[in-house]
Order: sequence, then C-alpha cells, then structure tokens
Amino acid sequence: MKNRINEIICRKKTIKIILIILSEIVNLFHSHSKIKLCDNKHPNVQTLKQLKVLHISPIFFDVEKSLQGGGERAPLELAKTMAKYCETRYISFGNEFKSLNYDKLPIKIYPYIGLFNHERNNPINFKFLSEIRWADVVHCHPYYSITTAFSILVARLLGKKVFVTDYGGWVVNYNKELKLDRLVDKFLVISEFGKQFFDEFKTKKEVIYLGIDEKKFYPLPNKKQDYVLYVGRILPHKGISYLVEAINSLNVELHIVGSALHKGYLDYLKSIAGKEKVKFITDVPDEILLKEYNNALVTILPSVYKDIYGNEHKGPELLGLVLLESMFCETPVICTKVGAMPEVVKEGKTGFVVPGCDNKALAEKIDYLVKHKETAKQMGIEGRKFVTENFTMDKVVLKCLDEYREK
Repeated sequence: MKNRINEIICRKKTIKIILIILSEIVNLFHSHSKIKLCDNKHPNVQTLKQLKVLHISPIFFDVEKSLQGGGERAPLELAKTMAKYCETRYISFGNEFKSLNYDKLPIKIYPYIGLFNHERNNPINFKFLSEIRWADVVHCHPYYSITTAFSILVARLLGKKVFVTDYGGWVVNYNKELKLDRLVDKFLVISEFGKQFFDEFKTKKEVIYLGIDEKKFYPLPNKKQDYVLYVGRILPHKGISYLVEAINSLNVELHIVGSALHKGYLDYLKSIAGKEKVKFITDVPDEILLKEYNNALVTILPSVYKDIYGNEHKGPELLGLVLLESMFCETPVICTKVGAMPEVVKEGKTGFVVPGCDNKALAEKIDYLVKHKETAKQMGIEGRKFVTENFTMDKVVLKCLDEYREK
C-alpha cells in the first residue's frame, strides 16, 4: 500500500500540482498587503560563527569511493570548508537514512520515495524540508531539479535567504514555468561561460569559481610522468574517443578514470583502444586518484559540443574541476576549446587548449610533452601556483559568505 502511495506521489502530474499549489501560496505571501514574508535581509547575526547555512544537493558524493563527479563533489567540499567559518549542515539523498559527519560537517542522507522522471539526480522526499527551519541561508545545488524547486519554495515561505549554484547535467523540472528565479537572492555561477545560461536571472548572477581542497590534492615526491590521464564520467560529450584515437598514434599509455555511465560508449572506447595502451579504472577513492594525478605526464579533458552520435551539448563543461585538481598536483593539462575550460588553463603556461573533435591536435600536444618532460614539469609548477592564487576552497567559501551577508 505504501509503495502504491509513493508511486502516485511521484507521478509527474502529482508533483507538478503540488509545486503549483506551493508556488501560489508563496505568491500570496508576496502580494497580499496584510501578509508578508520574513525580512529577506540577513538576520541579526552578531558574528560570522552565528550564521547558519544549509546546503542541499540531490546526489551524495561518496567520499570513500569517489562516486559521481565534480557536480557532486563540489557542493560537499564547499560545505565542509564552510563549516570552519560558520554553522553549516549538508542534506542529500540515497537509498536509506544516514546521519554522519565529514570532518566538522553534519550530514543527513534522506531516503528518496522515488525518482522524478526516473532520473537519479531528481530524488523525491518531503521530510528533509523540515531541516530548512534551522537555517538562515539555504544554498541549493543544482538549480534545475525538483529537490531545488521544493527547497526554494519552502525556504522563501520561512523567510530564508536563498542561493543556487548549477553544474550542468540538467534534468526535467518546472523551475522556469513557476518563475522560481524571482525567489532566489543570487545565482552563483561557476564560470563566465556559465553566465550565458540561466537567462531568467538577468542581473542576479555572480561568478564564483569552484575551489580545490588543499588537503586532498597536492604534489607527491618522485613524480613519474608515466602516462596520459583522463578523469571524469565516461559519457559521449566528454570526447574520450578522440583522446583514444590520439593515443593510438603515440607511444604512451592512457589511463581513463571514471564512472561508466554509458555502457555503449564504454564498449565503443574499448573497441577502438590499442592493445595494452588504454587502462580503464572505475570509481577510485581519493588516495588512488591523488596518485593517478601525480604520476601522469598530463591530464586531458577532450570534451565536445557534438558527440560521435550526433547529439549536441550546449554546456558540456561549465568549468572542468578536474583541470584544477590536476594543476594543483603540479601536473599540466590539455583541454579543448569547449565550455569554460579555457578560462582555467593558461595557454602555454599551465597547459594547452586545442580545438574540439580533433585527435590530431591532441596527439601533437601530447607528443610535445612526451618529448619535453622538463617543460611539462615547469608547466605543472606554474599550474599549482595559478590554482593557489585563484581557486582554493577557502577563497571560494569567503566569496560565498560575502554574498550571503550582502543586503
């Protein structure tokens, strides 16, 4: 009986009706002269330590197994670092309820009663909404999800400040239809490239790049420079097939590290990979990932706007966190001129930027670094310096806190 009720609740039409009703209630509070939301200015906080921030993300990044990718890691690491400065909690979703701590960060994992439109990053649960009462600020990751829609509406009913950040990978939602942008204080975009999306926010957008946890990624002694590295999900828009084709023409090994979320594409990559040239490694913990970064000659993100199946992707890389992680380990990078990636790579200084869908251009730059390992080493040193000056997690947190406290 309970499963049947959950099935009915999770239907698209039911969820949409609930959201519309809740949205109309919020509209009533905004428009009725005798009923007002709590003052949207920051609560009377005497010190930063008294500020209470709640981060909400639909998929939990498993720290032990490094499950998922940058879009799941980023909000968790942001919240963990923020806990050093103010009271911070983190809410996410999984198969069962869990309450745990990540360093000083309290985390609650709520079990979903269903997945909206059968999408794993669109979990449905209503009990978590009670957590919003505790917060002064609610920061939702990403924007386009059913979880975020409910979070925004309830937060505004309770008079909380609301911020959102998005990492791409958009799913079915009704946020534009419900005009939820009017209820958000600020959209914290993770790159200049990302500004072109989310048009409804107009002047509410502020760029705050993602940051690196200095305790997780750092250079190790005796770097080997043994192979070329790819880190990320195994999906067609990541352009990995062009990298494999480039490697096939060179005398160097390729390590592909990441979750195989598209079995057909994984099978295709294996079919074109040269014998003993390509090694596939799935879901590695951070300590192994650290070694992979450090022992690589170069890390490459070859993402594309149009994949091998003819599908177009408008925002394939809203940043490219892997590039920052690699550079912080003093390993240079190569990326395609796609999305926001050129924003975080200094051409010829910390790595190279090449055209998308061009295996020959990739091969040329890889071959150059193979033949000039001292240059690769110097690029790695410059890369770490560049990331240290611009992309540490503490810098990101302080920028977020400044936005939270702005009246």
